Amino acid sequence: QDPRFSTPRRFGQTPRAPIPPRWANASVEKRKLSPRAQPDNRGGKKIRNQANEKLEVLHRDLKEILGSAENGNGIIALVKYIQPSQQETHQILDRVTEDLRSVLSRCFRYFDIHPFGSAVTGLLLKDSDLDFYVSIPEEMRQNLDQVLKEVERNLWRSRLFTKVVRIPRARVPLLKFLHCGMNVYCDLNFTNSMGIHSSGFIQHLIQFDYRIYPLMMVVKFWATTHELSGTGRITNYCLVMMVVFFLQTLSRAPLLPAVEVFQRNVPAVEVGGWNVAFDRTLKASLGNMACVERLLGDFFDFVANFDYENLLMCPLFGRSYKKDQFASAVEPPEEFKLYQAYVASHPEDTLPNLKPLCVQDPFELKMNIGASCGDKHLMKFTTAACFAAQILRESELNGVNLSKTLMRLFFENSLTVPMQKNPQKGSHNVSYAIPGVNPKSLLTVTLMPSKSELKLLKEITQREKIDGMSQMKEINKFWVDTMARFVVAILREIYLVQLAPETQSGAPGNSSSDYPKVFLGSTEVNVWAGRKPSGGDIEAEVAETERLRQTLQPPEVLKFSLILNTNNMYEYLQVTCIDRLMVRNNLKDFHQHFVENVRTLLNVYLQDYMRKSKQTKQAS
Repeated sequence: QDPRFSTPRRFGQTPRAPIPPRWANASVEKRKLSPRAQPDNRGGKKIRNQANEKLEVLHRDLKEILGSAENGNGIIALVKYIQPSQQETHQILDRVTEDLRSVLSRCFRYFDIHPFGSAVTGLLLKDSDLDFYVSIPEEMRQNLDQVLKEVERNLWRSRLFTKVVRIPRARVPLLKFLHCGMNVYCDLNFTNSMGIHSSGFIQHLIQFDYRIYPLMMVVKFWATTHELSGTGRITNYCLVMMVVFFLQTLSRAPLLPAVEVFQRNVPAVEVGGWNVAFDRTLKASLGNMACVERLLGDFFDFVANFDYENLLMCPLFGRSYKKDQFASAVEPPEEFKLYQAYVASHPEDTLPNLKPLCVQDPFELKMNIGASCGDKHLMKFTTAACFAAQILRESELNGVNLSKTLMRLFFENSLTVPMQKNPQKGSHNVSYAIPGVNPKSLLTVTLMPSKSELKLLKEITQREKIDGMSQMKEINKFWVDTMARFVVAILREIYLVQLAPETQSGAPGNSSSDYPKVFLGSTEVNVWAGRKPSGGDIEAEVAETERLRQTLQPPEVLKFSLILNTNNMYEYLQVTCIDRLMVRNNLKDFHQHFVENVRTLLNVYLQDYMRKSKQTKQAS
């Protein structure tokens, strides 16, 4: 009998592959708050219909709950709806832990189960997974593959769990499975106990100030509804730490001190060489009296305009650092003594500082908890955050009810904002009736100005001495005009789209208005399939276009109406394409590529504009 397992087995014998019971493939559907469908080749239409039904149910329930909430209590009502009660949480956690214990007792003589994550911190959503760390003797972890296989086999045989998946080659090897009785997914690992300590710290932060808990819950739910968090995107733990970092760096008065302040006056507690201690007696400062709604808008504005290309977020010291300070060949800043000691003994295991999103774990300093987020999802995240910040700013300026603002926050994004059919007086948002075109064929993306873009354009106006740029509205209009010009140039020069102005121009009843601008676009050359922006200059992008054209990509016949629009305050640029052929999905593929890359291309054109402006200034 193997001394590490209670199951009899001959030494060296390889256990048989687990045989799922007959009921294992039964349909066990988990209720999700995230309504949108994932791509699936099987039954795609059915999945989309189910997703639309869930979206309608979620929209109806939230509208009823937020509508019945008293003014100012919308966030409280929202949190109560999206989160299971404490009694339900304890019931689920106790039941799953008890069943896990019964299974693991067949595999190990000595072990202990430690839940961590959102179930412990108090940030659990109704569709959240449960996380468990199982402590086993050190000598058993030396043969982790055998441990995972043994536990996997017993999970299947127990009939208490199904959909068991073993992931042995992950950074933290683990098992994923579904608990049949409580219908909740679980993650189980045997090697990483850091989650226990970070969960305890987050739980303490939630009690540190009364505004932190609702702020984190709303941000987490917002990311869930817009599919911004999860596998291959921003993890929920990273999202929470971004909120923590934001609260540490508030310009008015930080709501949270740096993690280093929590560790300053308590003895160190080392786990794996890292200090996980923190002071539970530290009191909150009363310097910042901002409400949750204001903090929410400031958070979205912060993450939308953070310099992800050059900086990393460091919650340990509550400040950002340049990424190249953590390059393997360069010594990190002096204050990172633990990190220096670790890198000295593990030179191959440094902080992954070249990832698009860098958020340093406040305890395990070698970890970049934002490493799973790629360029594409970071762009989607910042665009959605910029749009969310705009929604909250508009609501504050116009005195919109909080419940209506929250509904917009969760159910509108820059890809789904429809053009108004009945615009108010002075608004430029209008719809067009084009003969033979289905209005449902609208493909829209809304571009919001970032602080960095407005700053650059303000420098240009001062350098070129453009009059009438003292007020924000004029600066916004200059941004809209510039971006509209760039969008047309990108379509003509990069995508080889022939654009001809249509006769329908100017808002009805307002001939002096420049918007909306309407063009008829067409092309028969596919230069977007498999294309990635070089991030260089315009000449490099044009050269790539010419290279793709010479490779004779499959022809794509496109014919569409292009509408460039804004509102009466010039707060955004809305780019809408309307398919004029309605034969195939060519325009959708083209538009998807345009949406994913337009920000990068606009930045290329803006930098070129800045360079030419400086040259003109020097020449004069």
